[in-house]
Amino acid sequence: MPASLQAIGLKVLSAAIFAGLWVLIRLASETLPPPLIVFYRTLFGLTFMIPFFAHRARTTLSTRRLPLHLLRAASGVLAMYCTFYAVALAPLANVVAISYATPLFATLAAVFVLGEVIRSRRMVALAIGFVGVLVVLRPGIDTLSAGELAALASAVMVAISLTCIKLLARTERSETIVLFSFLFALPVNFAVALFFWRWPNPEEWLLLAAIGIGANIGQMTMTRAFSLADASALLPFDFVRLVLAAGLAAIFFGERLDALTVIGAGVILASSVYLAHREAQLARREREAAANSSQEGRNRKDGGNPEKAAQPAAEESGPTAVPSTGVEVAPTLPGLTETR
Repeated sequence: MPASLQAIGLKVLSAAIFAGLWVLIRLASETLPPPLIVFYRTLFGLTFMIPFFAHRARTTLSTRRLPLHLLRAASGVLAMYCTFYAVALAPLANVVAISYATPLFATLAAVFVLGEVIRSRRMVALAIGFVGVLVVLRPGIDTLSAGELAALASAVMVAISLTCIKLLARTERSETIVLFSFLFALPVNFAVALFFWRWPNPEEWLLLAAIGIGANIGQMTMTRAFSLADASALLPFDFVRLVLAAGLAAIFFGERLDALTVIGAGVILASSVYLAHREAQLARREREAAANSSQEGRNRKDGGNPEKAAQPAAEESGPTAVPSTGVEVAPTLPGLTETR
């Protein structure tokens, strides 16, 4: 099967997992306070990941960028609380639609934190995306609910976390970034959960285990999809998440999907797809310019002999030239990294 079709299949599968996951979170929140759900999501998620890290724990825990790991973990914890709170209180379709705004906030963070320059076309795409957010929220027409505000705060926190990941990925292993986020989040979530503590009953244990393990499976599936194809090619298929979440919410909770939410979500997602497409284009041009500059330098060094210069260039075009760690795709993901 072509890699592009594999990527699409994995992206649709991850969207289905996340839609079902949010239904499980809503069901769990009917009897359990969100801080307890967040704690057990972290606990079961870390337990699930231990076998992947155990054989190389020493190298995975090696880092010189502890403060940035702390900032990434803190923003991730806040994003989780906001998302779980939003899923418990707001219509699921609205929460999904607002989550599509994460790449918009991530682009702003890249400008103000990383110093990236955006031109007029991306600025227009950003503005259109935020118009879509206003269509979903309808301030001044409908009263903004606490759940919708929590979803918006989650999108901002995830964008901050993704910016940290983008910085960390320059020097850190992907396993290190993931493991530190769990190790920092677990004690914080446990301390907060103590204020709401009670032992779950058997049915709640099953829900909590499914949330924690399902979140990791969904994340791994999504990461694999983005390693096989460009984000701009896969992001449109994230609309499946809105359709499935709305359908499941209608079945289990009697929620109705309104046309403005669909329109607003479509506008936001289209803007995010364009931003991802432009980012991929610019990154490709930068790599080509760097390769051309390197080739010209070799030609000058080797006296203009193209055959002699070609061999080193071929060697550098291998896998190590552009490492695929599974983290580089994170800045273009549609608001999913921290919450699932």
